Amino acid sequence: MESSIASPIDKKALQPQVAREVWKQELADAVRDPSELCDLLNLDSVVAEKAKKANRDFPFLVPRGFISRMRPGDLNDPLLLQ
Repeated sequence: MESSIASPIDKKALQPQVAREVWKQELADAVRDPSELCDLLNLDSVVAEKAKKANRDFPFLVPRGFISRMRPGDLNDPLLLQ
């Protein structure tokens, strides 16, 4: 006897393999070095030194797509402050 209840949709099957792998590449390419982040955002070397010290206790990882939304040179950028 056939069931009238539909089987659950396999969401993975609906997504192309490339789309499923994008986040992995973005994570692999993310910035992990505070000095690099400061260089990319044209921030002062003093800021980079402070960020390095903070990184000892609180490591970070920032996807480049997120960095691209930040305003270079702006220490008050709300995304940078996160």
